[in-house]
Amino acid sequence: MSKTFILKKGYCHVDEEDLVISKSEKPGDVANPKVNFLIVFLSIMLIVTIVYTVKNFNRDSVLTPFYGAAAGIIALNLIINWNKSADTLIKRSDIVKIEHKPAGTLTSDFFIVKYSVKGKVKQRVIMLPRAKNNKELVKAKKILSSIIELS
Repeated sequence: MSKTFILKKGYCHVDEEDLVISKSEKPGDVANPKVNFLIVFLSIMLIVTIVYTVKNFNRDSVLTPFYGAAAGIIALNLIINWNKSADTLIKRSDIVKIEHKPAGTLTSDFFIVKYSVKGKVKQRVIMLPRAKNNKELVKAKKILSSIIELS
């Protein structure tokens, strides 16, 4: 029997073996995505901005520093998000650490699940819905602390 709590976009189901993130209230067969679209998107954007930077540099354009700065910001985002994943199925035995991050002025409460797959440590962000009451947060903390102690 799985325990379930509501996410910002979907549901998180925790059973005896897995942590499953799905759009449905009932846990079903979910497979991890083959491609992390954020990494692919950032990589394409980095290549495009580098091409524009070089073209504008060759033309002695005033826009060269702006394209260079944009390329630097995109490269930094790519580095920061490199080990983030969009996995929807995480084995409980692979989970190394779960961190709770309290709500800020612009964000709601979220958890960062760190887990190891084939020797690589990955991270999955689990975002809770923005709520006035903390009933769902308390439920999520209780369910996730049954996997590993929260930090």
